[in-house]
Amino acid sequence: MARKQHSGVTDQRKASIHRMEDAQVLFRGRRWRGAMYLAGYAVECRLKYKLMQKWNCFTLEELEKRLASRGVSQSLFTHNLDTLLKLAGGRDR
Repeated sequence: MARKQHSGVTDQRKASIHRMEDAQVLFRGRRWRGAMYLAGYAVECRLKYKLMQKWNCFTLEELEKRLASRGVSQSLFTHNLDTLLKLAGGRDR
């Protein structure tokens, strides 16, 4: 994902919904790998959306700055679900 493009809270929410719908279509068509890939991307977008909600931010850039001010140096422009889960506090669930 390019910085400053599609990094807003609304963009991430919509992307999570649309990619999950796409994954479901592929799943019904027995296109397993594509379905898994898009479902993972949907989860990534949803986690970013939830993090922005949790920290009351409107963009990923704003959220990164807020987290950096609290000592978190991890970039949110990542596809690493483990990192996003840790930041969201949901890794143990």
